[in-house]
Amino acid sequence: MNKIALSLASSPSFFTRLEMIKIRNATFLRAMNISIALVSGRIILFAMLVVYVIEGNTLNSDKVFVVMSIVNTIRHTMTWLFPNSIAIFSELLVSCKRIQTYLLLDEIEHQTLIYRRDRKPAMNENELAILIDQVDAVWTKN
Repeated sequence: MNKIALSLASSPSFFTRLEMIKIRNATFLRAMNISIALVSGRIILFAMLVVYVIEGNTLNSDKVFVVMSIVNTIRHTMTWLFPNSIAIFSELLVSCKRIQTYLLLDEIEHQTLIYRRDRKPAMNENELAILIDQVDAVWTKN
């Protein structure tokens, strides 16, 4: 990688953008699944009955009713529950990986340093002063 690619890869906005692309792709796939689920039962039923007739069998209402009942029962499971379980499982894996990464971080000991001064410093235009209020400071291990 060149320096520009490394600087882009190290910025949080780069990872946020990548995550948004993944979320958009997942939403697109979910929309495709919903679209297919609405018509899949009839398409599968039609294809099964056409193949049954092409094989030379005769079609009657008893056979159509049984096949429709089975397809309608399985359709809900195969078009809604199975894909949703795969999506939830993949989200679970991502969440577990994030939790694992968080738990493997070094622990930070919080130390509070309180410095109080009873009087406020007199500030003239010629004097330099730094006033700090509610500050958190962090130092790296290096």
